[in-house]
Amino acid sequence: MITYVIARYKEDIRWINDLPADAQIYLYNKGPEIEPGAITRPVHLTQLKNAGRETGTYLHYMLNDYKPGESDFVVFTQGEPFEHAPDFLELVKVSDKWRDIQPLSLLWLADKKVPPLPVLEAERSDWIGSLAVRAEHFSLKTWAPVAFFDEGAWGIGNTYRQKHMLPNGVNVAAHFFDFCGFDDIAQRALESDIGVFSYGAIFAVRGTLVAKLLAESRQHLVKMELLSRADLNYGYIFERIWLHLFGEPFVKFDAVKKPQVAAVAAPAARDVVPPSRASVADIRQRAFAALAEGRIDDGRALLQKALFANPVDAEVLSDLAALAFQQGNHSMAIPYARRALAARPGHAISLFTLAMCLSASGQHDEAARHLQAVTQVGAAEQLRAEAPGLVDMATSELARLQGLLAGADASSLVDGR
Repeated sequence: MITYVIARYKEDIRWINDLPADAQIYLYNKGPEIEPGAITRPVHLTQLKNAGRETGTYLHYMLNDYKPGESDFVVFTQGEPFEHAPDFLELVKVSDKWRDIQPLSLLWLADKKVPPLPVLEAERSDWIGSLAVRAEHFSLKTWAPVAFFDEGAWGIGNTYRQKHMLPNGVNVAAHFFDFCGFDDIAQRALESDIGVFSYGAIFAVRGTLVAKLLAESRQHLVKMELLSRADLNYGYIFERIWLHLFGEPFVKFDAVKKPQVAAVAAPAARDVVPPSRASVADIRQRAFAALAEGRIDDGRALLQKALFANPVDAEVLSDLAALAFQQGNHSMAIPYARRALAARPGHAISLFTLAMCLSASGQHDEAARHLQAVTQVGAAEQLRAEAPGLVDMATSELARLQGLLAGADASSLVDGR
């Protein structure tokens, strides 16, 4: 028997009526109400908030609804699998030919030519008989496919590196698994070159592997679920690491001689305190100590650990924004500051950091609005208590921007005559 975990948003879900009669179906709806009468068979239907993409849905199932021994395989799929897995309904009929970790999709989108047609035509080693399946191999460092150029996939990895302030060439998979607490998988990734994933996060896993992951790593999965809701980029990263999370091996280029390297951006051993055994405040204090000693990478890594422990902690988000600002990385500081303000509206340090970065980036109107907010009585008092020198800096920058904006308005009026 097979259990189906379906992450639905707006898709027409009638196809589930064609699944085998003995299937256990867990349908998670994050979109509009399903049309009455569309489902004609028993399902476990759960309404969830629209957050975390399919990653959050899959993790919700494992953490809340998975029943050991319920079925031989668990199939994870989006609400409309066919654009990624055109043979999906036929593939689920041949589970006796599946591997323990079985990709079920063929491509991302045919009209986007990802993968391009020559690649699809040439690579059929994953097919199950006449049924089309293709697992994609990708670089653990660039995040892009090996067989062809995909700018979007490269962009996902590049965004991750930017968000974590990592240099080009870092093993993204190793960093992410370490970030999530999966030390063993992180080490295996670090020693490897290539990963494998199934487009659309459509795949099947033997039930015993799901049970094993939950038994060994439930606490990490809980935090991964928080991460899936905290940042959209993490959702895209998850799509490429699911199979490895359940045990799919990485690929290593044994023919290439490489020097021994330490885990990138990992804090010094004396500083590492797993989030499960240390509070966010404790980790922040260790980060501040590292930064005070000039160990910028260690301090940043510890702040990331603290953020993993609580992805919506305004103080940690503000710390990361301020650190990026101090290093001149405005494009990184801005999203951290925005996330801090979303978690705690009116947070003075975050307002200041966001305003200064926007000003440096030429976004003068918005920068002036935030500086006006931060120089108001309540915010100014908060800012003065935490960083006295910043109030005068904010006031001075606000005056400068107001002068620039007034000059721009006057120029506009003259030009309009």
